[in-house]
Amino acid sequence: MKTLKRLYGFFNSSHGSLSDKVLRSAAWLGIGSVVVNTLVLVRSIILARLLLPEVFGLMTTAFMIMRLANVFTQTGLNTALIQRKESIEDAKSTAFILTLLRGMLLYGVFYLFSPFISKFYGDPILETMLKVLAITFIFSSALNINIITSKREVDFKTVSIYTQFSSIISFIVTITMVYIKPDLWSLVIAQVICSFINMLLSYYFFPIEKKFDFNFNIAKELIQFGKYMTGISIATFLTTEIDNFTVGKVIGMEPLGYYIQAYTLANLPSTHITSILGNIITPAYSKLQGSLDLLVVAYLKVLRVISSIVIPAAFGLFFLASDIILILYGERWAPAILPLKVLCVFGLIRSVASTTGPLFIAIGKPNLVYRIQTYKLIFICLLIYPLTRLYGIVGTSYAVMIPMVCEQFLLWSMIVKEFPLQLNSLFSAFRGPVCSSLIMLLYLHYVDPGDLSPMNLAFKVLSGAAVYGIAFLTLFYKDTKTIYRSFIKKRQL
Repeated sequence: MKTLKRLYGFFNSSHGSLSDKVLRSAAWLGIGSVVVNTLVLVRSIILARLLLPEVFGLMTTAFMIMRLANVFTQTGLNTALIQRKESIEDAKSTAFILTLLRGMLLYGVFYLFSPFISKFYGDPILETMLKVLAITFIFSSALNINIITSKREVDFKTVSIYTQFSSIISFIVTITMVYIKPDLWSLVIAQVICSFINMLLSYYFFPIEKKFDFNFNIAKELIQFGKYMTGISIATFLTTEIDNFTVGKVIGMEPLGYYIQAYTLANLPSTHITSILGNIITPAYSKLQGSLDLLVVAYLKVLRVISSIVIPAAFGLFFLASDIILILYGERWAPAILPLKVLCVFGLIRSVASTTGPLFIAIGKPNLVYRIQTYKLIFICLLIYPLTRLYGIVGTSYAVMIPMVCEQFLLWSMIVKEFPLQLNSLFSAFRGPVCSSLIMLLYLHYVDPGDLSPMNLAFKVLSGAAVYGIAFLTLFYKDTKTIYRSFIKKRQL
């Protein structure tokens, strides 16, 4: 009972060391991620039974265009506020006004250009849809700026509760409206209403900003930092979309289906980790930007924890790729097996990379991350067409994997230059997970039930995870102890 009381007190507190806050935030974001993703899945199943496929096609097209506009106009002001060394109290109102102006500008642009976009796609209804959905730009830009304050202080309890509550309300509103009138416009109007409710809830859960002063010097400072974040977002968007575009354009939609399934599976570990830790790492690192030594300690702790999870996951996924595809998806999805194996390396490096970029952002050097992202994009562009044309989706997989590996080694070399860190200390974080994962693969190779069945696959996954855990605890007890002390016993950062 005492342990449960301590845990309850810990997770409901807003005080403690930085590591306390990081651990608490990770737990709250993990809970929020489960709730939100479950609601999204259930909502998609219900809507699929109520609406025609054409409705989903139109909504997907509209949201894709809106995401594209968001990426190319992203100001990076939120990240600029989070990493700011000085107090953000005098900068919040300036950032809010800039964000609101951006939202209004986007609404105006979409209202004016929606006829041309509609003509490009050859569907007249898209014009009215975009004009209505563009209202959400204004609502989303008017969100309470103090959400950023909570993130900056690495206090994600309220953020998580707000996100969950907003998702539940959105779920109820959307399903109710579409159930009453199952057509396209019910879904469109529901999106606008949900965006408005989301804005209102942000002022219920977070303190309301009482002053709205605009400071041109602060605006210049925030935009100067934010422009690199915009560049990073654009480069990231292009590097994550160029493979889908190339496969669909060069070799067709059927191979694209195989590729998307392989890509999604290979990136499952990195997707979940980045969705949770991505919100935490930048503000946590920014808190330590005054001390490079403490930043390095924090980085190595995060790297050890992440590598102990994603390395065995990637190794296991690589080894069981054939079983997973054939058992869960069926034999017709067999062409996805080889790309999945290649993309396992991509997913592994991507997970590790998620800890590295925020390190440079925390010390006010997002230009370095932007530059490397640009190099990676150029490298992908050089490889992707010839490799896709020659080797199909396996070639595409190599075209995104090779630049990702090169990018990570380049980032590590820059970390060694910018921070008091040696390469041997860096790579020691991978020693335990890699060796234990190899032992797990050896076990899986010799203990194979033979036939393809869901039960045998479940047995392999569970027993393989157990072997990895035992090997890691037995052979690398010191590493286990370090991870445990870092995040449970001695949270001193």
